[in-house]
Amino acid sequence: MSRLQWNFSEYDDPGALPLFIDLQVTGFAGIDLLTAQSVEDIHKVAKAILASGIGAFQPALTPAPLDQMLRAITLIESARRENRENQAEIVGIHLEGPFLNPEFSSIHPVKDLKKPDLKVLTSYLTAGVITSMTISPEVEGALDLIKFLTGMGVGVWIGYSSADIERSREALEAGAIGFTDLSDPRSKKLLQYALEESDGYLKVILDSEGSIDLIARAQDRVIALSELGVEGSLRSGFEKLLAAGLSLESCVMACAGNAARSIARMELGEVEFGRLAQRFSQF
Repeated sequence: MSRLQWNFSEYDDPGALPLFIDLQVTGFAGIDLLTAQSVEDIHKVAKAILASGIGAFQPALTPAPLDQMLRAITLIESARRENRENQAEIVGIHLEGPFLNPEFSSIHPVKDLKKPDLKVLTSYLTAGVITSMTISPEVEGALDLIKFLTGMGVGVWIGYSSADIERSREALEAGAIGFTDLSDPRSKKLLQYALEESDGYLKVILDSEGSIDLIARAQDRVIALSELGVEGSLRSGFEKLLAAGLSLESCVMACAGNAARSIARMELGEVEFGRLAQRFSQF
């Protein structure tokens, strides 16, 4: 397939597509959202993300000491409330833990992980709008926390997990909406369950090994994520999906539609009157 040229467009232009949605952005434009120094840093990220074709995103915070987490949440919340023009919309914050299985914590420092704790969770929820959170459901007390979060309207994702199929089912029944961060080889059976037996969403980093295959196998519920911090990677990933033979509709669902559905913001994944859109041409 030829290389694509991307441009922003009006909603009614021929070939107009919705702007993409990224549900896990830890940093962009050289700024780590966990260590951002000011509200202006957050606005710089939102402006740079829009320039790459992403119209809405969730800043994602990885486990850190409580005071650092609360400071980061507060800065992001302040920027979200300002909602400036010519920036991607901050739809809320994704918390990558800290209630994760330490044996599957990947790059997250074990010292910053915590056992499920309603007091700690409440401090996060009162500092800013938390729209989603990754939890390892096999950790003691996690199911009760999932039920609580679901009742608060927070989307819970199963991740960094050694949960067996039974516990995964229990987590979904408690309100979890899907799976993420299942790249550990020890999570192979859980990934297989997510693909073949579950109807939950599945987040996939587009440039991760086997990502194209995963999206092809579960097109109706896969949510594509940008390669960490890489400018334009959702657009380049979209191109790879097209080149792999997926339909245009499936590519749009992976990069926008399914994410919009998962956060109950359907309008973000559609081309609508007055909403900025994008289009591509081949050259």
